[in-house]
Amino acid sequence: MALRKAHPRWGPGKLLDVMRRRDPERQLPVVSTAAEILRRAGLVKPRRRYRRAHPGCPKSQAQAPNDIWGADYKGQFRLKNGKYCFPLTVSDLATRYVLGVDAHPAISLERTLAHFRELFETYGLPNRIRTDNRSSSLTGWGAVCRQCAGAAVAAIGVVHQAGHLPGAAQSCVPCRDRAGEAAAERGA
Repeated sequence: MALRKAHPRWGPGKLLDVMRRRDPERQLPVVSTAAEILRRAGLVKPRRRYRRAHPGCPKSQAQAPNDIWGADYKGQFRLKNGKYCFPLTVSDLATRYVLGVDAHPAISLERTLAHFRELFETYGLPNRIRTDNRSSSLTGWGAVCRQCAGAAVAAIGVVHQAGHLPGAAQSCVPCRDRAGEAAAERGA
């Protein structure tokens, strides 16, 4: 304790090293125990811990309806007839309103384009559309951003945000549960 008071900036590791050099025969605790002893004695100020944002989560927040739409293929599942269903969900991230759920037999550019054309006609064009960057979404949606929404991008500036790391699609989409409920309600 006296050594720490003499050198308040030294941590438990350095204090133990100095004590070992001064008295090699003395039994000393491990670093974590020494840190706990210093903490209990009030000789250590707790560090402020900063939470870091998920690296794949965009910092932008939806400010109003039609500001940011979230789009995602929610993962395939097998139907009773043995065929697969690939549900495409699109939601408004400001209102958490599910704009559309469409059951596709496969991830298809044509079906994705058709679904988005319907949504654009019904709800207008959003400022941005956020997707994850998994290959399934890139197959159907990435091409949509470059081709179908390419006209919208050129005309009014719809921006595509690839918002998530692979395998972390649900990390930033707050309405994923609502999309699941909407799919169940519509029988998708």
